[in-house]
Amino acid sequence: EAYSQLIVDAMGLSDCSVSPKMTPFRSGYPIDMIPCKEMSIETRAPLITRLRCWCGMLNWLSLGTRPDITTVCSLLASCQCCPSPGHLEAAKYVGRYLKATAGLGLLYTSRSNTQLEGFVYFPTPNRHPSGSELSLLAFADANWGPQDASKPSLTETREISLDETKSITGHILFYGGSPVFWSSQKENRTSGSSCEAEIKATNGCTKSILWFRHILSDLNLLQSSSPTPLYNDNQGAVNWSKTTSTKGMRHVNIQENIVRESIHVFKDIAVSHIPGPCNPSDIFTKEFKSDETF
Repeated sequence: EAYSQLIVDAMGLSDCSVSPKMTPFRSGYPIDMIPCKEMSIETRAPLITRLRCWCGMLNWLSLGTRPDITTVCSLLASCQCCPSPGHLEAAKYVGRYLKATAGLGLLYTSRSNTQLEGFVYFPTPNRHPSGSELSLLAFADANWGPQDASKPSLTETREISLDETKSITGHILFYGGSPVFWSSQKENRTSGSSCEAEIKATNGCTKSILWFRHILSDLNLLQSSSPTPLYNDNQGAVNWSKTTSTKGMRHVNIQENIVRESIHVFKDIAVSHIPGPCNPSDIFTKEFKSDETF
């Protein structure tokens, strides 16, 4: 809370008005669509310095206790080399959100009940079918295509950049009933379908699970040899992980085979389907336009 207030003060927002129902995103104005304004190197230099400073502070906070600003931090960080005044305004909007929600954080508990609890209840199991407790859970998701999913008008002539069409993948790991690791990033190469984007998200989540399981094993905290549940809201990606994909996904079969090996060979994870509205990793894949949905 104190560091959130430090960020607010650094942005000069101490006296600004805020709403308790804010999100980090400005409705109807995705960060991807902020135009790069033409200006001299001397004029842009202060903007670069300021945005890098703010992104550094926001990123430190998002990595520690505020996963809700991870996506916007990732999007702003991609604009640090050539920012426009609009990017600084977007960063300031995040500062106003932090001022409105400075009291939010993460709660870790040693209670035997490890269900995910909070303002929203996520219907995830807290026990393995064998009866053992599940202390580690994972969720993966992806948003296919550009952030602006609205239908273009007949008079619209705006050009869409290649970077704008890339999907955003995200995942989150829960341990002890609270998030311990999360990630949000744009893919390096555009996916040809929503299923392919979701497979990439599942692949990234699998790597994080394996890394975290190694840490737990080294600390003698891996409670059982049972696979870690990984939930995804795309049925095609779930079927693919169970080796029931189509021939058209052959290029992905080889590229992301770590997922299948972790399921069928090493028994490290178990991929299952979860409804989209119940997937907490959804916040790492898009800019939410609705305050209530966020």
